[in-house]
Amino acid sequence: HMKENTTIFFFDVDSFKSVNDTYGHAFGDKTLTEVAGAIHSVFGKKGHCYRVGGDEFCAMICGTNGKTEKYISDFLREMKNRRNTDKRLPRVSVGYADFVPGEGSVEDAIHEADIMMYDYKREQKKEAANWT
Repeated sequence: HMKENTTIFFFDVDSFKSVNDTYGHAFGDKTLTEVAGAIHSVFGKKGHCYRVGGDEFCAMICGTNGKTEKYISDFLREMKNRRNTDKRLPRVSVGYADFVPGEGSVEDAIHEADIMMYDYKREQKKEAANWT
């Protein structure tokens, strides 16, 4: 059980199936390695990082002290830098939620982070459609 306020971050690689279909599974594996590396470089020293599914990752940081948005922008900048090196790397959607002991469950916070991530993903798709 988590005993202190914890921010749970959820990450999902955008269009991962398309990455595998277009560039092959070896590049799909490289993509997961790059995303995991970006997550670890931003969140690894401050909390715990996990791969939770095929192309989904999670990071947990106890007591972000109002720095949640900074962590997200640092991560998005790190991914942008990696995409500048390899243009084939996809974008990554991110969401987060705060878990406060005594106010709801960890599962509720994870569900909330997941919903936010999918909202972010939908916004990214809308933006991309407007650029074409």
